[in-house]
Amino acid sequence: MNERALGILGRESDRVSAILTKFLDFTRPKPVEVRRVYFPDLIEELRASWETDPRAEGLPLGIGPVPDVWVRADPLCAHQVFTNLLTNARKALEGTPEPEVHLDFEEDPSLLTVQVRDNGCGMDAEQLRTLFVPFSSTFKEGTGLGMSLVFQFVQAMGWDIRVQSQPGSGTLVSLKIPFWGARTG
Repeated sequence: MNERALGILGRESDRVSAILTKFLDFTRPKPVEVRRVYFPDLIEELRASWETDPRAEGLPLGIGPVPDVWVRADPLCAHQVFTNLLTNARKALEGTPEPEVHLDFEEDPSLLTVQVRDNGCGMDAEQLRTLFVPFSSTFKEGTGLGMSLVFQFVQAMGWDIRVQSQPGSGTLVSLKIPFWGARTG
């Protein structure tokens, strides 16, 4: 078997594995263990994941000043939520002349708002209505389970999610995340 065929076989194996993992996560959700999570560490892990993902090659991830705070989260679920949101942002940028993905942050007395923003294809009213419905996806790549899992994890961690989008204008996803105790910064 030649090197090209092995590469294709490896990618297809990874794709099937990802589909099965998402399906199993959806059908058998694991218990969420909310605890104190240092937010800058979570964002640094996301940055590292983005920078090592070959699908994001050449697409910088803009990250605003990261608040020095502790939040209420399950570290694995939180990472999956942000990974799924960033993956969708990346997919939405296909064909965009000057693609942008940003993470921005706002603090109020009890919550951290995290905004995941892209300037991609955006969504119409019907796509927004079915965004969290399992197996509803408009992307060529994926299973349609990612946003269902996002919603499931967000609810289980006691977070809130809001999505604003218009066709051709990109998408803004806002997550409201409770702080854990007193803020440090």
